[in-house]
Amino acid sequence: MNIRLACLAIVLLYNNNVVAEEDSTYIQGFTLQHRINHDKFLAKKEFVGDWMVLLKNFKDDIISTHLKQPSKSQTIDTVLEIILSEDITQKITPMLFIKTNINAAGEVSSILGFPPFNFQDKKKTVLDWKGFRGKLTFAKNQNNLTADFKIPYLLLDTAKQFLLFDKFNLNAVFDQNLILDKLDLNWKQFRHRDKNGELDVKNLKFNLQVDKQEIDISNITLNIKKLLINDGFFNSSLTDLGLTTQGKIDNDVINYKISTHIAKSLSSTKFTPNEPLTMNYQGDFEFRRINLDAVLNWQAMVRDLQKQRQTGIISPQMVTMGKIFQLNEVLPMLLEKSPYFVIKNLQLNSKNYILQTTGSIGFDEEVIFSLDDTRNLLPALQAQVNLTVSKNLLQQLIEPKILENLVQGVTKPNITDLTKQAKIKTQEQIKSYIKNRWLLELEDDIYKLTANLYDSELQVNGQEKELFLSSIELLAPPSIDDDFEDLEEEEEEEEE
Repeated sequence: MNIRLACLAIVLLYNNNVVAEEDSTYIQGFTLQHRINHDKFLAKKEFVGDWMVLLKNFKDDIISTHLKQPSKSQTIDTVLEIILSEDITQKITPMLFIKTNINAAGEVSSILGFPPFNFQDKKKTVLDWKGFRGKLTFAKNQNNLTADFKIPYLLLDTAKQFLLFDKFNLNAVFDQNLILDKLDLNWKQFRHRDKNGELDVKNLKFNLQVDKQEIDISNITLNIKKLLINDGFFNSSLTDLGLTTQGKIDNDVINYKISTHIAKSLSSTKFTPNEPLTMNYQGDFEFRRINLDAVLNWQAMVRDLQKQRQTGIISPQMVTMGKIFQLNEVLPMLLEKSPYFVIKNLQLNSKNYILQTTGSIGFDEEVIFSLDDTRNLLPALQAQVNLTVSKNLLQQLIEPKILENLVQGVTKPNITDLTKQAKIKTQEQIKSYIKNRWLLELEDDIYKLTANLYDSELQVNGQEKELFLSSIELLAPPSIDDDFEDLEEEEEEEEE
């Protein structure tokens, strides 16, 4: 098996989704029309692309105006028209008004404004937009750009969906090539509801800081005060979510730390709304020994893709595809330093119940391997996992999923009966884990799993497993029906 070919297959699969996505995009393009120093408006300039294409075109127009009279202060009035898909354009054509001042030193300040708008049609479609405010600031010689955008309030309510933006504030800093250096986002509330479910995000704060060293290292901080998710069956309420990432160069490799937490999680199904599973979560992970030269080469390729995107040569979806292709190109170099992933601590707590995991997976530095043949790759791969989980928590994690599968298989479900079946099947499933030694039963209703992979041999709870079959079984444990068949065979043998 060739792993690099497998990566390309993923790209091709993604490409099929990209075509559908591009066909359904709402924004078709933009037009810019300028008036310089209060003179007549120039001809409209129309182009296809996304917001980065728009930003590149606007910056080029500003530079062109400044270079014509570099020692003179100037003003530019701009009308920006957003070209939407035909069905939306029939109702509204958004236009932004931009006032730009250029001083003699070449410093630029642009004020953007979109007036409040309210719309309602006979189909009871409601659009309530409290306007848009923004500011673009170009440093001297346009070496960098600071963007500050604010959306006070946006409500879209139709027969098919509901969308709410409340107090959206974004501040971003770009370098001279319009590559992102820093991003701060504060968002009081985002809510979206359609036939597939509902998402409600409250008090989101996001910060991205690009540390420019030999390579660009993105350090991220994310905090969400409240997150509500409902997919029609599962209903989850998460409080105080956190994510931080930090990268560091150590000689010729990069080490990356990721820390995550959820202070409180309430999960239930639509059939058990009064029986939520209450938990908190903590997870600490690390990527170690990432080849610095490989990342350097990959980022250079990505920057070239981003420049092509800004000029409208390729779409954002093609940029994503290109990143995957380029990653495939540097993959052999990426693995030269034998990288590995570490689960330092993954912990779920629910009252007195707990699930705790540590582990790692990576490549042995002493083994030479090739991506073109897994016979060389497998001996280099090594992994270890240690997991402990309390019986009650394991039951609470498994039972809702079994109930969901039972409900989906019945036209008119009897929830009382199916809930009883789910409880029985959950117990049987856990027995199946124990019988096949995926779990060891300890004292105080605690289960344990210890797995080690080294030199092409897999040990699970002290028992050697056939590697490929066991890895498949680990994803899909032996079915309960198989266990019943084994019992029937044993009874028949006893009768004989």
